[in-house]
Amino acid sequence: MKIGFNLTSKSNALWVRILRAKYGWKDQFPDSINRSQCSHLWRALSKIWPLLRENIAWSIGDGTSARCWKDPCILGMGPLISKIPPSANLDLDCCVKEMVNSDGSWNLDLFRAWVSEDIINRIISIPPPHPDSGSDRIIWSQSTFGVFSVRSTYWYLKENSWNSQEVYWKIVWKYPGPQRVRVFICLTFKQKLITNSERARRGISHCSSCLFVVMILKTWYVLRDCPSAQDVWRLDYGLMWSCLFGLVAWRIWKNRNLFIFQHISWSASEVVKVSSCWNRHYTYHVGDHFNNKQGSYLMVNSDENWVFLFTDG
Repeated sequence: MKIGFNLTSKSNALWVRILRAKYGWKDQFPDSINRSQCSHLWRALSKIWPLLRENIAWSIGDGTSARCWKDPCILGMGPLISKIPPSANLDLDCCVKEMVNSDGSWNLDLFRAWVSEDIINRIISIPPPHPDSGSDRIIWSQSTFGVFSVRSTYWYLKENSWNSQEVYWKIVWKYPGPQRVRVFICLTFKQKLITNSERARRGISHCSSCLFVVMILKTWYVLRDCPSAQDVWRLDYGLMWSCLFGLVAWRIWKNRNLFIFQHISWSASEVVKVSSCWNRHYTYHVGDHFNNKQGSYLMVNSDENWVFLFTDG
């Protein structure tokens, strides 16, 4: 979407001129994009072009670039050519600056001959073109100031399907842990972890079952119901699990991958100890709004095989 917007708004950029020349793009807002013998990028642009085209418009400056009838100049309305009869005797390629009177006001009499009064009222709300207003520029209709952003585009695409009651997404991204753990939790919620069953579905593995028991792998089984995962969750070191939950879940997933690909297996106590060390290191350097006195800095009693090294490196 961003590349498509820049393709229309940055006509002087070298890469834009090259693409337009390569694919014979002459109009500022073509109705469609030719997909024959094109690159993957151009094919992707052709798919989203109708959506992009209906959300871009001209912001009128001097009125020399925007065409009055063929280009979208009124937000949310599209080109005015769709509002006039097909038999209208008009110069459809005329610029917006040609639609003003000698005193600089809109030529409303000409507009009234072809469009409805509702459209006239929309035109009146737009300042007429003036030489001192700068050049016409292309704007993104889904943002307040007309500037394209991935954020505004995302909210526009998701406005019909987004459920504001799904507060668990906020819980995920406010988790007090490393960013990689937040991303991991998000992927878990979306059922996007590459488990054995998913690897088998993609044809990169012949086994779709758990390596510990004969059962088809699903995301929640891997992190919660697998015997190796249950051994971890049943341990009780008196730690603050609200802080450690994400770290332990990530380490369980890491441990499974180590076992599958490198034949290295960690015990349940090792998983918890390493996660606890990671938690202390993170909270020391980043800070934590949880009550640290409740045990987040609690040292796990280790046996002779463990050495704790505190460092600021």
